[in-house]
Amino acid sequence: MTTPENRSKEQLKAILAGLAVSRAAVPRDAALDVRRQWLDDYYRSHPQATGVTFARAADCGPLGADIVLPPSPNRNVVIVYLHGGGFMLSTAEPYRCITTYLAKAANAVVIVPDYRRAPEHTAPTAFQDALAAYEWALSKYPGHQVAVIGDSAGGNMAISVALNARDRKLTMPSSVVAWSPWLNLECDSPSCHKYADDPIFVSIEFLKASAAIWAGGKSLRDPDVTPYYRPLNNFPPTLIHVGSWEALLDDSVVFAAKLREHGNKHVSLRVFDGMIHVFQTNAARLDDAMISINESAAFMTQHGHRSKC
Repeated sequence: MTTPENRSKEQLKAILAGLAVSRAAVPRDAALDVRRQWLDDYYRSHPQATGVTFARAADCGPLGADIVLPPSPNRNVVIVYLHGGGFMLSTAEPYRCITTYLAKAANAVVIVPDYRRAPEHTAPTAFQDALAAYEWALSKYPGHQVAVIGDSAGGNMAISVALNARDRKLTMPSSVVAWSPWLNLECDSPSCHKYADDPIFVSIEFLKASAAIWAGGKSLRDPDVTPYYRPLNNFPPTLIHVGSWEALLDDSVVFAAKLREHGNKHVSLRVFDGMIHVFQTNAARLDDAMISINESAAFMTQHGHRSKC
């Protein structure tokens, strides 16, 4: 009998075959602007959810934001989505292959800020831009709870937003969701070696080089570079989703344990068997991607209601 889990693994085979063909057109030593364009075009080739509209908020942070609007958004929660890309790649608009589905699943406005990227802007510039977008959401949607979600480097940023809001005594996010967050920028965890065949990352050396570029000469343990080593007390309810077939698996597992060690009770970790780094980008073609998106939407909506009570 075909189970949803087995079906997702079969779907993933086709997705990875298509990725390999697309990636083969880009030389491994391609210039950064070429790699940026390739990733944006690759995500734009993915189907988007229908029945949503878009707006542009030019005053959301220094670079503005893509606003994804479901037909009749709820009045409880708005979502700030921080996209990944190793702090160097991608922009808000191509991420509609995720954010349109998330907006519909949560029936919520999704705010996707563009942020200044490395190497032009190193740490902590992206953190500052993410916090500015979060503060914009608080001011533009009074009476709403603001949930924060991010993938990969964006998961790092989402966690940093919550900690920086806490330390500055701002209104806290009602919840935080992190998909395959990249947190241990030294890339020395056991999973980095165990899953050296991770189909998304070119190599662990590539990850380490990207981390060094983002750090801009700072220590890879500096709180301006990663929240991985910061005190985690009084953290919002948190949901972490990660694939079992990815080099960054341990980042999620260890961070969830750290949250619990710091006394946070609402921490949920789900490891999706056989799934890859940020598999949610394939929402239209991968059952597990929509399962993750729906679970994440429900988590943010649930805790948005709780926070208002």
